[in-house]
Amino acid sequence: MSFYCIVENKHSTDTSLKYLKKSCEEKNIKFIPIEVENFNFTNKINLTKNDLFYRVKTGSKARIIESFLLNEEVSSFYTNPDYSFINKDLQDIIYYKNNLPIPKTINYLPKNKELLKKYVEHLGGFPIVIKALGGSHGVGVMRIDSMESLISIIDFFNSKKFEYIKTDFKLSEFIDHNEQARINVLGDKVIASTCNIKHSSEFRLNINIKKEIKEYPKEINQIAIKAVHSLGIEFGGVDIMIDKNNKPYVSEVNFPCNFSKAQEFTGIDISGMMIDYLIKKSKK
Repeated sequence: MSFYCIVENKHSTDTSLKYLKKSCEEKNIKFIPIEVENFNFTNKINLTKNDLFYRVKTGSKARIIESFLLNEEVSSFYTNPDYSFINKDLQDIIYYKNNLPIPKTINYLPKNKELLKKYVEHLGGFPIVIKALGGSHGVGVMRIDSMESLISIIDFFNSKKFEYIKTDFKLSEFIDHNEQARINVLGDKVIASTCNIKHSSEFRLNINIKKEIKEYPKEINQIAIKAVHSLGIEFGGVDIMIDKNNKPYVSEVNFPCNFSKAQEFTGIDISGMMIDYLIKKSKK
């Protein structure tokens, strides 16, 4: 049995990759890296039912290779190979259709000022949040407190000076929260959960935070599991904002996710559980 893993290159220092390699060694499984930098589409790799498959590397190139190689035989965390084409930046539409609690969202910035005012009313008024699609670690997430500021920013985004930056944006409701859960889901279970707690005036909860191990109630865990399954996957790190009234809002599902932080922080062998899950799936 072999574990095929899409990586940036074979010298990558990614911590999640390190844990997966170690788990494969412990379980006597051959680890085979697929390098994004050197991938040759003319030499197609035929993955079989005896193979395990996972993508550590993020980014469009890695996703293209993943979609190219996926098939119905190989054991992966997808319930259907076609789900690998889902656009991460439009996840909230899927959550909405699956009746998951999410902040109110408009998935693009209109140029029409009157329509913009209606959208702000729909989102509950100021403050609102503008998010640049494709960003990570809070980069590109902006809090807007007035119509004047909003129009000024949108005028800049629509200016010729900004045309060279191929980025789309969306508007969302501002959720006043001091806590964000990161819930790691595998199959039908929550296998590890941590909590980010804000301890500064920064409104983004993935920077300037204090991390704690925390178990969440069944209701929130079920939301996390449903969010993962709604995307046609069986593994993911779910970010859930908890507002001051303890109401949960799904922020996003990260797949692939940097599970290494949770593994180090909690001491739970997440990488080993991932490999065991794929092995069991391959035998069905």
